[in-house]
Amino acid sequence: LYQLVSRVEYDLPYFSRPPVVLPLAKICSLVHIRYTVGEYGSQTIELARQNAMTLQSFDLAYQRHPVDISRIIRDASGSYVSYPRLYKLKLRGSLGGNKPRPVSVGVVPFPSLRHLCLFGHNPFDDDTLFRGNVATLETLDMQLDSKT
Repeated sequence: LYQLVSRVEYDLPYFSRPPVVLPLAKICSLVHIRYTVGEYGSQTIELARQNAMTLQSFDLAYQRHPVDISRIIRDASGSYVSYPRLYKLKLRGSLGGNKPRPVSVGVVPFPSLRHLCLFGHNPFDDDTLFRGNVATLETLDMQLDSKT
């Protein structure tokens, strides 16, 4: 059954919990993740990292529970994670958390990115989102932030 899941979507009010708790280790080959509001940011990031090779779109929106989204490109051991098929990345709301660690210049986490939507500050505080995708990026929707 878990091999048939290609999309995970949670769109819940502030006080709700997901209707089902899915065993993350069994969910593989995800293509789309959309997560809106909630307190399960760490699990959502882990789910994205473990499906990095197949994930094509990732949409996160947080309001009351900020999450350190910069962890999406580093696994638990600190190694960098790349998303070779990710073409759409949407990050909205109170994203953040800890001050991000610098990302090595040679790291290209989103080489196939075509659509980037960023509402809030840049979670990497550098050019990480744009590395290696100059030729593929078609749509850029973001707020101007003079601090980054």
